[in-house]
Amino acid sequence: MNPRGKKSDVVALLKKNKAYVPSLNPRPKDNGEAKVAKIATTAIEDVVLFMEKYKGKPKKGAQVIAKVGCVGCHNIDKAGAVKAPDLAKLGDMSYADLTEAIIKPGATIAPTWVNLSLQNGQVLTGTIVKEDPNEVTLHNIAGIPTVIKVADIKTREPGLNMMSLHLTDSLTLPEFGDLLHYIKSMESYR
Repeated sequence: MNPRGKKSDVVALLKKNKAYVPSLNPRPKDNGEAKVAKIATTAIEDVVLFMEKYKGKPKKGAQVIAKVGCVGCHNIDKAGAVKAPDLAKLGDMSYADLTEAIIKPGATIAPTWVNLSLQNGQVLTGTIVKEDPNEVTLHNIAGIPTVIKVADIKTREPGLNMMSLHLTDSLTLPEFGDLLHYIKSMESYR
């Protein structure tokens, strides 16, 4: 294999994960202009450090959550049908873990978000909302329930990573901080 190909693969991964290594992917230089740090151009470690100090504004976070479109897939109140993993149940997560879950969603996928391959070849993706020894109730991304007999399930795997589109990349660090503070302020309805 061409050694240059390997290096370019590493550099691509570093850039994708916003990991800065001086000889391979150096931090962008400040050209003297005042610039607002965005999630897309900030290393995750720096976002976590920012979050440790930032006193977020949950009310602004409610506006950010609408701007990003999180509610298209996630629940934020108990009135709606359960769709993807419920944001109101994330309040106990640390800011570091919540940051990683949003910025690098493939690193941790909620155990309730699954692909169920059935004996008949059908594959269902959604959130498990109820499970007993005989049946599993799965809600798809629209919140529509399907009851599946456990005997009909061939395999169960983590669901597709729907957040890999980097939906928060355009947010500033304060906007992202407000979003996280809003999520952590939600009243869980467990």
